[in-house]
Amino acid sequence: MISKNQKQFNRLNAFTDGTLVLLSYLFSTWLWLDVVKGDPNIAAVTGLHSALTAVIYAIWTVLILSCFRAYRTTRISRMGHGLKNIVLANAIAVVSAAAALYLFRLQEFSRGVVAVFYVTVCAVLILKRILLRVVLRHMR
Repeated sequence: MISKNQKQFNRLNAFTDGTLVLLSYLFSTWLWLDVVKGDPNIAAVTGLHSALTAVIYAIWTVLILSCFRAYRTTRISRMGHGLKNIVLANAIAVVSAAAALYLFRLQEFSRGVVAVFYVTVCAVLILKRILLRVVLRHMR
């Protein structure tokens, strides 16, 4: 029963990571294009093509995080190792996605949005991991 619940918890963890990546993309696009650049036309957020790109990117990020074993039970391991893996996995995901977008000319993208997105998604996922660990420790 414990392993069944752990599998469900890991799936929920991956789903929330994907949702946070998607929301981080939308936030970063809004922040860079609307607030910093002052462009009221946020076509990158409102377009169906870019929304689909964001969903695919969120799935890609979760797959890379999974390859870095971010969804394993790590009750006794050090927190720093997991956080380092999150930063590294996000760097690989951002660079590979930006390279694919550029190489295949799938969508116009801003390097500023990519930079803000990287910082945002790393901060959000690290904060989520820390809060989750504190809550689980308290529950135990």
